[in-house]
Amino acid sequence: MCVKMAPVYTTSGENNHLPSKAALLQKRRSDLEITFDFNQNCLNHDLVYLKGNEGSCYWVDSKGLSMHFCGVDCAEDLSLEDLHSVLAAVLESVSFFDGEHVLGFARKLMSKIKAVFDMEVNFDESIDIQLGWKSIALLILSSNHSSKAVVGVRIGSGEYNIFC
Repeated sequence: MCVKMAPVYTTSGENNHLPSKAALLQKRRSDLEITFDFNQNCLNHDLVYLKGNEGSCYWVDSKGLSMHFCGVDCAEDLSLEDLHSVLAAVLESVSFFDGEHVLGFARKLMSKIKAVFDMEVNFDESIDIQLGWKSIALLILSSNHSSKAVVGVRIGSGEYNIFC
């Protein structure tokens, strides 16, 4: 008898395991044909793919914003424009924000990614970036106040702070 519990399936006498990220992305990739569109509210979709970056996507869920960039041999393969566009699209769907402030944060995030890239890149030449909802709220609020905020970001498996 198989009992479904979240994404884990339990069967007596077998090892239990979560599906790999590649299998999960492949499953979602085959189910959805969504491209990056500034006029769409990204909170209505599971995955939003970036045009011209096969397999690169972002999604918003209960944990916050997650980004998955594929085909990055080195940090210079990442695009500041893509990073900024994703941040702007997500923030636009949540609240009003200062575009220049978000661009400045995207530059600082890109610098942090370049600094830790070799330690955090996945074996398949992809990199994952996550901003929790607290970080998104701090990013929005810090643009309206003169005080500095520390925005927590997960790059790969590491936790990093970015001052903005």
